[in-house]
Formats: sequence, structure tokens, C-alpha cells
Amino acid sequence: MVQGKMMKLSKSLEKDICIISLSGRLAGCTEADVLYEEFKKMREKKISKVVLDLQNLEWMGSMGLGALIGCLTSIRNVKGDMRLANPNEKVAHLLHLTHLDGIFKVYGSLGDAKSSFQEYI
Repeated sequence: MVQGKMMKLSKSLEKDICIISLSGRLAGCTEADVLYEEFKKMREKKISKVVLDLQNLEWMGSMGLGALIGCLTSIRNVKGDMRLANPNEKVAHLLHLTHLDGIFKVYGSLGDAKSSFQEYI
């Protein structure tokens, strides 16, 4: 488990999909840097399918939104993709207000997010 000031990150690999679970607050530079570093490691390992499980993410600020956009761009630059799973009401509302729910593929469950890669080639 990797930890920023206010955020914890854990990851697992299920088949060819990396599941990154975030908890706490994705609020500042420290937390964003932790997330960027994980994506850098995944690119080096040629992992191109990522699900961010947001079930335990309590809050996200503008730096967090920027980090998500940067991570999505990073993974798409290597012909991969990223899904968001389980956003709580606050995070889902923030994604909607910023119209990022139209950019990210957002799923209500981790299982649905993982299954969505079946159509991904």
C-alpha cells in the first residue's frame, strides 16, 4: 500500500487489468504525485487496462481531477484505457458538474468496470 498525506492507494492485478483502490482524500500535489508514480510504473510494465476503484475515496479536489485527467491521458498514450468504479455521491456529482463523466467511463461497481474491458481490444 502506498500512502500520500491524505490518501491511501492499494493495487492488485487481475488477469491483465490493474485495479487501483483509492481511499481518503485526493486533494493535493502529494496525492496526485503518488497516483502519477503508479501510472508510470504501469506503463513501464506494459499494463494498459486500469480500473480506479473510488469506493473509499471520500473527497476529491481540483488537483485530484487534474491527476485523473493526466492518468487517463498517460494510459491512452500507450493505447490503453482507464475506468472509474464506485464513485460515492460527492465524487460522482463532481464528475458530473465538471462534465468529466462524459470523458471517463464510470461504472457503479468494480465488476462492471472490469467486465467493460471484455469489449476492449
